[in-house]
Amino acid sequence: PSAPPRSAGSDLLQEAAPPRRAELPPAEPARRDPEPSQNVASLPPPSNPAPVAPDPAPAAPRGPVGIAQISDYLRDYNGGDCFYVSPVTIATREAKIEAFGATPAPFMTFDSSFQSTLGFEPEIDLRQVTAAQCPVVDFLARKGLQRTQRAPRLTLKSDRVRSGQELSGTIEARPDSNIEIFLVADDGLVHNLGAYGKRSGDTTTFSLRVEASATGDSKPQMVVAVATSRPIPALKITQPSNAERFFRQTLEDASRANQLLGISVRYFKLGG
Repeated sequence: PSAPPRSAGSDLLQEAAPPRRAELPPAEPARRDPEPSQNVASLPPPSNPAPVAPDPAPAAPRGPVGIAQISDYLRDYNGGDCFYVSPVTIATREAKIEAFGATPAPFMTFDSSFQSTLGFEPEIDLRQVTAAQCPVVDFLARKGLQRTQRAPRLTLKSDRVRSGQELSGTIEARPDSNIEIFLVADDGLVHNLGAYGKRSGDTTTFSLRVEASATGDSKPQMVVAVATSRPIPALKITQPSNAERFFRQTLEDASRANQLLGISVRYFKLGG
């Protein structure tokens, strides 16, 4: 009888089966691997090479994505200058995000990265600011990476105010905290609104008439509430201050006094 049939390519892996009877001629010996000194590239290629599969694309995480995982992703994501994202509501496979920045492009990149990493699409509400207001955004991003005091709860009566109308809002904070209120206009100037606020217990209300600096399209404005355990000199401005200088000095004074800052920001459009 002849030697058992061999599958294609088996002669590269094993010797042929030995003959069952001594008088039969031995099967053809298998080819051996080349000696180490032999150039493998010079050997003839196999007649039917197996196709090489491409590297698999990174997959989204399996199973439900936890709230802590989403929060960590938002905190650790680096979108560059004038980029800040903050969760409004988070649930399993659901995230509503408030974003501040000067241009939409970085947030489109963030949206794609979020989906590929966490496996679902977030709802992003972009508050587009002017270049002069970017120091506020950078201040928020920096504080978002640090341990902070509990942020006050800031609400505005409306997110659109016509020139000459009242801007009014409410701040809720611990009764023993120090509260300061500021308006950062589209030109980057910071205005202290403390004189327009009235505090009763844990609630501060404020109301003032605002005028647009020019006619035309409505401009972005930002109201910033800052909570501290004790007053900070940088926050006691009496004249409009440049945003970059104001927020840099605030961080320096807070660090020098070993103070934690609690920050809340609300956005509205003025004019139109």
